[in-house]
Amino acid sequence: MPNLDDRTRRAIVSDILLCTRDGQVDRVRFGTFAKLGRKYECNKRTIARIWKRYKASVAAGHVGGDVSSRIKGNSGRRGFDRAEVAAKVKAVPIQERRTIAATAKAAGVSTGLLQRLLQENVMKRVTSTIKPALTPANMTTRIEHVLAFIDERTCMFEPMYDVVHVDEKWFYEAVDKNTYYTVENKEPPPRHRRSKRFIQKTMFLAAVARPRYLSFLIFIYGCTY
Repeated sequence: MPNLDDRTRRAIVSDILLCTRDGQVDRVRFGTFAKLGRKYECNKRTIARIWKRYKASVAAGHVGGDVSSRIKGNSGRRGFDRAEVAAKVKAVPIQERRTIAATAKAAGVSTGLLQRLLQENVMKRVTSTIKPALTPANMTTRIEHVLAFIDERTCMFEPMYDVVHVDEKWFYEAVDKNTYYTVENKEPPPRHRRSKRFIQKTMFLAAVARPRYLSFLIFIYGCTY
């Protein structure tokens, strides 16, 4: 929450004076500080401190009371230049920017600063996957495969009513490494296999085809097995 300026502090004092009993500064109605805290979006203790300073300054002979901020104009932590930090990150080779900690160390900044840049979308986390290195012959073969599904007479794409797409998925009964959260130093349950290569697995085979209809839109088939 930002610090209260002098105008807001004077407004708080004026509101408290309106809530005193018979104009006596020592008789403030119950709940006034909490009410003003909600109004000015600050803690009720902040309201109480401002009121205490006002009463002390009036008692010391200050006309109108002194509740001005005692924080200097250039106080507080200096803000960081996002463009400067982004330039430092860009100067780091991309191979060294795998993790936040490694990037911060190479750029000479803190990890918290990079986290803030991520939240502000100055930096982005991207993923790189290995893609097949296609040769010119591979590219030609793929183009020929796609062109084979185009009707030469109408230049329309084949409806693929006579094509069945087959896919398979393997599910392993167990994995090599499991993580458990235990208490009182309890050992994890024992797991034994002949070898990591002898873990039982199950294969699901799926075949997908387009549904077929007669001339009167009577559904014949279109299932996944």
